[in-house]
Amino acid sequence: ESYRRFNLSWPCDRQILATVIDRIRSASPRLIGLDIVFAGETTRQSDQRLAEAIKRAGNVVMASYVGTNGERVLPHPLFVQHALAVGSVNKLSDPDFHVRWARAVELSSVLRAESYAFEVRVAAHVLGGTPQFENETLRFLAADGRVIRHLPLRADGALHIPYVATASDLTVIPIYKLLEGDVSPELLRDKMVLVGVSGRIFHDTFPTPLGQQAGVFIVANTLLALLTGPGLQEVPLGVQWLWLLLSGFLAAWATSRLGPVPALLAALGLVGACVGASVLLALRYWTWDLIGPPSMVLMMFGMGTFHRAIVLAVESSRLRLQATTDAMTGIANLRYLQVRLQHELARAQRYHLPLAVLMFDIDHFKSVNDRYGHAFGNDALKALVNRTQRTLRAVDLIARYGGDEFCVLLPHTELRGAVRCAEHLRAAITQRPLDTRDGSLSITISIGVTVTNGANAMSAETLLEQADAALYQSKRTGRNLVSCYDPEARGHSNGRLDRSLADGRGGRSQHR
Repeated sequence: ESYRRFNLSWPCDRQILATVIDRIRSASPRLIGLDIVFAGETTRQSDQRLAEAIKRAGNVVMASYVGTNGERVLPHPLFVQHALAVGSVNKLSDPDFHVRWARAVELSSVLRAESYAFEVRVAAHVLGGTPQFENETLRFLAADGRVIRHLPLRADGALHIPYVATASDLTVIPIYKLLEGDVSPELLRDKMVLVGVSGRIFHDTFPTPLGQQAGVFIVANTLLALLTGPGLQEVPLGVQWLWLLLSGFLAAWATSRLGPVPALLAALGLVGACVGASVLLALRYWTWDLIGPPSMVLMMFGMGTFHRAIVLAVESSRLRLQATTDAMTGIANLRYLQVRLQHELARAQRYHLPLAVLMFDIDHFKSVNDRYGHAFGNDALKALVNRTQRTLRAVDLIARYGGDEFCVLLPHTELRGAVRCAEHLRAAITQRPLDTRDGSLSITISIGVTVTNGANAMSAETLLEQADAALYQSKRTGRNLVSCYDPEARGHSNGRLDRSLADGRGGRSQHR
């Protein structure tokens, strides 16, 4: 606005800035800080006029900066000889490019006067002391050696900027109002007056925790940190890690010990506690780990919830397996057999498909247990199951009905195919001994067969009863044979008919 009103171009004539300094000086400020590096020459008249204005004020601190090549850029020597002090205005950017640190001290092999920052020079004259940097501490010493103020710095001489003031917290006076004489002297009397550019067109704005800030406002906040000390201190790294691990441990403990809803409430409470602790710490300390503990809590809660879900899924699968599997043989138990049979029977009745059920047991198995012991008998049952599974199709189901009795479901299998499958199974068991840990065992089995074509309504219990009745017929007529339940004759066919069905003229249905 000032450039527009007076039709100026950058850089403006130094005589205008000399007028500005004279107007400020007339209001008797405590100190004038020029956050503009007046490097190089313009015209002799303009430079001389500005130098005279700086000399008349007698309380002007000027800015310098350190270039990317490490060289210090100072104001014109004509200005330096009349300035109260000169200091650098370099700031430090964090990895996210935000300015949170100011270079309070430029470290060098020999600590020279210009090695202190612009703000340190201003603070030194306001406090009436001499700056001294030693053991990561900046001190302002009185003439008698007394410490007026001390502030902790980083090892590289950097000072954290707390950003306690924004443009709205400061008295901002446009240049044109000074030039037009529209400023009350009371606004400037006994004040520290910083002169700098604030428009974005000057490219002197930087990202900060408070958003984009002009360089002169960053200087103001750095100066406030120096004058209101001892300033913010960095939380020790060990404390930060302890805080992080403690929050993570509490979140993990709550997630593992509490239910899902209480664990979520506990996690949200821990997040609130971490944020509150960070805010309280921020009143005295500066820590980079403001979001670390809350993030750790949420991460541990997420991991704990995921772990809980996995454990529940595994446990549910294990319990389901225990509830549907015979513990000794590893095949389906009676409970699962009944559920599966109801499912297959419903599908058979809906689509009018055949369904066969085989029931078989070992002939004279009690004598095996009595002679060789129950452990040997159990091994024999396991061997029987293994051989039976190798004989059946993948879609068939074998289940332990009880004791040494087993049941096989044969979906999509008609009577001839079921009898042929039963004979094939009987031959596979009886023609070759079973291998156990304690030796071989030759056995025979008896099998009962029943079939439904799905056309008539029949319960799973009825189908099992028919298969059991057919098995009883095999036992009654001599064992080591296959009998089939005949629903039309309301009786059972004999073993000779079953064998003739299996040996030639019959066979498994085309569905198999």
